[in-house]
Amino acid sequence: MLLREMKKNKIHMEFVMTPIYNSNYVEGINNLYEFDCGELSGWMYKGNGWFPNCGSSRYSLKDKDVVEWIYNCDLGRDIGGDSAATGAAKQ
Repeated sequence: MLLREMKKNKIHMEFVMTPIYNSNYVEGINNLYEFDCGELSGWMYKGNGWFPNCGSSRYSLKDKDVVEWIYNCDLGRDIGGDSAATGAAKQ
């Protein structure tokens, strides 16, 4: 879904497959990359208002679900996603 929407809206995105988690990891969106804000920075996502504990490519979407991509600079602590960041696979 994310890749489709990025292409449709002509937004630059880079990702890599992370075999250990069997999931894709988003490295950069719109030319803002992990580590651009420091060693603990990167992209996280919310599914319906919460930070899932699985990678985004493994998150199952249903009709009317809302997914938000949020850039953080402190391993999720600065955006309220610290429990997901410390206990979950990278998105």
